[in-house]
Parts: sequence; C-alpha cells; structure tokens
Amino acid sequence: MTHKLPIKPDEIAFALQNHSYEAKQYLDLETGKIIMITADNEAALDEILDAVHDDALALPDFSALLAQSDLQDWQQMETLEAYRIKVNVSGYLLVEPDNSYDGYNDMENFIETAHSERVQERLWDAIQGKGAFRRFKDVLLDYPAERERWFAFKETLMRQRAVDFLADNDIIALNEE
Repeated sequence: MTHKLPIKPDEIAFALQNHSYEAKQYLDLETGKIIMITADNEAALDEILDAVHDDALALPDFSALLAQSDLQDWQQMETLEAYRIKVNVSGYLLVEPDNSYDGYNDMENFIETAHSERVQERLWDAIQGKGAFRRFKDVLLDYPAERERWFAFKETLMRQRAVDFLADNDIIALNEE
C-alpha cells in the first residue's frame, strides 16, 4: 500500500543518521511525523503496563493511566507515543539508521574527489583503523573548502538514501523540498 505523507526527505535523512543505542525513530504512517522513542520511554511504558497486570494493551484510556503516574508532562507525552507505537505497530515504520560501513564508504568516495594529492593522502591516512571518522573530520578542519565540500557531498548522499528509503517503503513525500 502506498502512503502519501507530508514529510521532507531531509527529515528522513536526519533520522537515518541517528546512531544512538538509546533511541529508535519511527515514521508515523498517518501523519508523516518522525517520533523518537528512547530507552527511558520504553522503560516507563513497561513499568506502567506491568503495574496494570491485565490486558494493558487493550486499555480504553491509557492517557488516564499515564496521568496517575509520577511522570512529568513531557515524559507522559513521550510515553504515550511509545504506547501508541506498541499497540499499533503497523501504523509506524522503524527508521533504521544507516550503518557505519556506509559512512566509511562515503569517506572513501569523497577522498577520491579531493582537489589535491596532499589532501587525499592525509585523508587516506586518517581513515585507517579505529577512530577513522574523528580523524577524517580533524583533517578536514585544516582544509575549510574541502570541509564544506564534504558537508555538501554527505548531504547529497543522505538525501538520496532518504529518497530511496521512502521509495523502498512505498511512501510518497508530499513535501519534496
């Protein structure tokens, strides 16, 4: 089924770059909104559901149950989002972050386009071994023009990955900009 959503590919691109082990991002297939669910949100949800003991996923008014909790208003809102995703998983799409291999390949591909052999050599040296991403960015600090080119290069790649993600999931973005 094709979904037409009011979402910009740049919003998906941003979600694809979230590599936090503490958070997951979901695309609401009704609203086009990106929703971040943290491990804390999931823990709060589990705690509330465990306290109810019966079929908590079929509760008629989970928000009333939340209101009785010790959670602050903003925590209640985030926990309610986690609950909605849990009870209606088909209404949400997990946005899996790109993997580190993609990021490493992006650096390799960019190095091939560097404007001087010296920059290329320094960048190739920088991406060897652990800490490659940090060293790569550190080298680019010495070359502001190349650094700006890197940002544009990476933005273009991430935007294309976002467009591909949407297409792979039969989603048409109504806000293309």
